[in-house]
Amino acid sequence: MLERLLVLEIIVLKGAVPGALTTVRSKSGEWTAVWMGDGNAEATSPYEVELEIDSIESWIDEADLGTFSGIKTYGGSTVVCGKISALYDDGMIALDLNPGTVMIEPDLSPRLQLGWHVCVVPASIEIFPTGI
Repeated sequence: MLERLLVLEIIVLKGAVPGALTTVRSKSGEWTAVWMGDGNAEATSPYEVELEIDSIESWIDEADLGTFSGIKTYGGSTVVCGKISALYDDGMIALDLNPGTVMIEPDLSPRLQLGWHVCVVPASIEIFPTGI
């Protein structure tokens, strides 16, 4: 589970009603997410959002991603990549997306080390406008 910590600036590319899948663009690329605002997301409008990911489908090891940090679509899936900045005794992992940090509480994960660059494929990403 990724907790809502990271605030991102995005542009909504496809308008959406609450609970609908939309395509967004952030500094790191284009990706899909579920709009969780109280009102509709307007196409081409900028928003500041927090993100939440309830589960991870897979951990990926792709040389093509190199040291990419952030969120983007890769190989038909949305990927979240960053450097492990902290490992906690309870299994939580702090992932630095440069900018921003996301806390990951994976159900299962490969053996990890501080400083490693990792990428995950989330089952879905929900975005919540901050109203800032």
